[in-house]
Amino acid sequence: MFNAANELAVAAFLDRKIGYLTITDMIEAAMNQHQVIENPSVEEILDTEQETCEFLRRHFL
Repeated sequence: MFNAANELAVAAFLDRKIGYLTITDMIEAAMNQHQVIENPSVEEILDTEQETCEFLRRHFL
């Protein structure tokens, strides 16, 4: 989840869609909305990655 948020935020910055300081805002927002899953399956990891990207696109892009 953290990695997905970071990748999306950095890509948005490089595309000049957000400012540099917004990178940390995006990652923090993603971390705050995330629900921890104990011992997640691969499917749960991929679903979480997709949900994180959708959340960030709705709120920041």
